[in-house]
Amino acid sequence: MVSVEYGNILYFIPIAALAATAVSLCLLCGKMGQKWTLRFVLIMAWANFALHFLKQFAPSYIEAWPTGLARSTMENLCAVMVVLTPFALLSKKKVLLDYLYYMGIVSASLAFLAPTGAVGLNLGDPGDLFEVTRYYLCHAPIFLTGLLLVSSGAHRLDYHRLIHVPFLIIAALIIIALDDVALNAVLYRRDWMALLDRDQPIFNSSFLFGPSSEVDESFGWAYNYLIPGLQTYRVDGVLHFTPILWVVPYLFIATLLLGPLLALPSELRHMKMDWAVFAQKRRMARMKKEIQRMEEQQ
Repeated sequence: MVSVEYGNILYFIPIAALAATAVSLCLLCGKMGQKWTLRFVLIMAWANFALHFLKQFAPSYIEAWPTGLARSTMENLCAVMVVLTPFALLSKKKVLLDYLYYMGIVSASLAFLAPTGAVGLNLGDPGDLFEVTRYYLCHAPIFLTGLLLVSSGAHRLDYHRLIHVPFLIIAALIIIALDDVALNAVLYRRDWMALLDRDQPIFNSSFLFGPSSEVDESFGWAYNYLIPGLQTYRVDGVLHFTPILWVVPYLFIATLLLGPLLALPSELRHMKMDWAVFAQKRRMARMKKEIQRMEEQQ
């Protein structure tokens, strides 16, 4: 069986193809200009939006009806990006375009580095081949959209606006939670306690209800910093995580660490200017204190 597996050649080909495509399109958009770039990314976003719904007419998806219809909802963070990206582009709101850049790069990179939707599928089977191809074609625009806007100058980052990113991620998680509730009520009809189980893959693909217990051995120490009764709780001795609320501190920490790094290529001059102003204010404050000390001595 031919399939994508971690470490094999088929695992690295999509990553290399994405990198080559990103470099080529950045050069093309830089040459063609900002207006052309805006039209290009909008067409790409609408095409991805259409694919998100039209995939339901593929034979492998038709066989999975009606529960397979859930795959065309906003069931995870990447699906939220696919559905809402065209509208974010049309809105031209800076904070939303920032989100497309930061979250697009992070979420799509994770999707290519950990292609859970593609690994193990038999590429000799038409249905699996379609799904693997769709998986990569779906996530590539998520990575490219914000990158092309920023690299071409069609959108200018401001690292001061990074504070909005965690709140936008929280908003996306709330959308996913509402989607999960609707899907369970209409399609899955499972016991509602299953919705809170962090080890079920259907509702928890974006770790909305906590990290999988498989990572407890490596990251369990971090749970001690969450507030018991507010962010974590136990039922019959089993650890559970409060939906969305549990991840809030990590979102702010990740934004603080990764955000400036992702903004650095285009915001380096801005950061240097801010640092120079900050350093100047510190020098002025020290001089003022020194003058006051000398006056007091006199």
